[in-house]
Amino acid sequence: LADMLHRTVEVPKSLESTALGAAYLAGLHAGVYSSLEDISENRQVAHRYTPQMGDIERRNLYEGWRQAVRKVLS
Repeated sequence: LADMLHRTVEVPKSLESTALGAAYLAGLHAGVYSSLEDISENRQVAHRYTPQMGDIERRNLYEGWRQAVRKVLS
């Protein structure tokens, strides 16, 4: 994913990110947190993936994926 997006991708320690996000928003609304910055200070990263793939390889793989999707849809 990091290679195809050409962006760093962070995997959170908590696999229950949807529930955690809802809890953080409730805490923000209840005044437990004063801002989104307060919440982001609690964020813990389990793993960070950085792009390793070159532009040409990325474009070729993406085009191959697009061709496969077109075949499936036609």
